[in-house]
Amino acid sequence: RRDCLNTMLDEKDCEVHNELSYIKLPSYNGAHVPRGLLCNDECNTADLSCEDEAVCNGFRYGMYCSSIMDGRKIYIKPTLICDGTDDCSGGMEEHDCQAHKGDYSCSRVTGGARIRLKDIMRCGPPTFLPNNRKNTIQAQLCRNYTEQTNCSDPLKVGVVCPINSYISTVSKFMVCKNLEQVCDDHLENTCEYVTPICHVHKHSICDQ
Repeated sequence: RRDCLNTMLDEKDCEVHNELSYIKLPSYNGAHVPRGLLCNDECNTADLSCEDEAVCNGFRYGMYCSSIMDGRKIYIKPTLICDGTDDCSGGMEEHDCQAHKGDYSCSRVTGGARIRLKDIMRCGPPTFLPNNRKNTIQAQLCRNYTEQTNCSDPLKVGVVCPINSYISTVSKFMVCKNLEQVCDDHLENTCEYVTPICHVHKHSICDQ
């Protein structure tokens, strides 16, 4: 907001300052993260909790709850929900996990259990291995990366394609990664090297 009547000097350089200022994340042991790194589609917490991506564009990824250990507020990332282990008081994150007919569901990578795939578990930023952030996903929730499909947040959508013969969305985190096939037509990996260091999806070429 401009307070000077004839200039904008009171607002000069504020944008840069705000981007570099730190904010403490809400959990009791939440990290202090630069504002400019919040909701930038990357996990920027040293503990790989990805709490900096918990609430973005009005959508929640993962959940907050009271710790089963001491009752303090903790953040549970999507891959730890419905994993069969109680982290929250009363096992809150393990409630309503059984998949029923008609539910959007998937088979967990660990254990293979069929679980109900809730909105808070879908299309969040994957946790990449620190030494290979571009290609290898460390924390995969579902077999065939089902959690990276049918995104609620339009800003997370990478491509629209048929999945099991139904039109759905695939998150931008799966595009050009050459992982397991998600789209029936493998559209998420139809990419081009426009320069030796620029690898983009074909739909992103000449899209201005």
